[in-house]
Parts: sequence; C-alpha cells; structure tokens
Amino acid sequence: MTAQTIPVTPAFFQSPRLLADVGGTNARFALELAPGRIEHIHVLSGAAYATLADALKAYLALPDVVAAAGLGVRHGAIAIANPSMAITSR
Repeated sequence: MTAQTIPVTPAFFQSPRLLADVGGTNARFALELAPGRIEHIHVLSGAAYATLADALKAYLALPDVVAAAGLGVRHGAIAIANPSMAITSR
C-alpha cells in the first residue's frame, strides 16, 4: 500500500470530521474542527450500546457535538481494535 499526501486547505474542512477509536470496552469519539484542532472528546461505554451505529448516534446527539457540527459531519475516520498477529521471519 502506498501512502497518499492529501493537501489540507480551508475548503477541505468545510465541515467537522468525526474521529473514533473503538475498542472492546469503550468507544472514544471526537470532532476535528480544523487541521490538528480536535475537540468535543467523549468516551462512551461499549456495554451501553448494542451496536457501533447506536454509539455513533448517541455521540452525534450530544448537545456540545450538535452545536459544533453545524450542518453536520461529512467525513470521518474510525479505528476499530482487533486481534494482532505476530509476524515471524522464517
């Protein structure tokens, strides 16, 4: 896989970006409002939601997130934990 460089311009951030880190116990959500400006960080318990979609909806309904999101979130990135695999050389 080749890494891409995406130019970051003011127009690129016309709406906040949703950032999420989903683990086995908690899901952490935040909004990136401008390049490197990450705010409205909330940690939601995985046990409180039946699905990731339910947790996302709950985060996006929080009053501070609604106020910050303005017209909505159009882009996002979600990291989801999974088992790691040891790679050994032969």
